[in-house]
Amino acid sequence: MTYADGSVGTVTTTAEGTFTASIGEETGAGTITEADGKICFDPEGDDPEQPTNCWTNSEVGEDGSWTSTSDTGEVVTVRRAEEAAAES
Repeated sequence: MTYADGSVGTVTTTAEGTFTASIGEETGAGTITEADGKICFDPEGDDPEQPTNCWTNSEVGEDGSWTSTSDTGEVVTVRRAEEAAAES
């Protein structure tokens, strides 16, 4: 995923409903839930600096990417890893 400031991160999800994330020097993990058309990422632990964050995805574009908008208004551009790797 690519943030508005150009920084890039990676989120890996599993069929079991977990995720791992790497954004710059920061890493994290937790669980994923889906409700009301949103995908919610709930980081492990009780750190108030890392609350559950829910995102709404747009339709996938012709280039295979889509935007995801958080409940706080943050927008990222997302591409599946295999599609991004094919372009490299």
